[in-house]
Amino acid sequence: MLRTKLAIELYRAGIALDLVHRTMLLGCARKYVALCNHAAGSPITSLQYFGGILQEAGELDADLNYWRHLAERVRKMESQWRAHAKFASAEAAKLHETK
Repeated sequence: MLRTKLAIELYRAGIALDLVHRTMLLGCARKYVALCNHAAGSPITSLQYFGGILQEAGELDADLNYWRHLAERVRKMESQWRAHAKFASAEAAKLHETK
């Protein structure tokens, strides 16, 4: 329900879909950097996370190649984080088995 409400608000405000996409890319990139650099942390659980990034993404003077590069980096960071999370989960299971 909250996602629908946010989508309606963005639509009514005339926010372009490209800007929403760029906002999500920027937010995800930052979150993955934080998750990869610091093992502790939690993934994004709400679209509200991106609210503060929307204006910033709109003000960035970056060409299409920047956003393509960022999208590729986000895909790579997601893979790294998933691999790390899977490894950490396996290690935790091993520790639990030995107790």
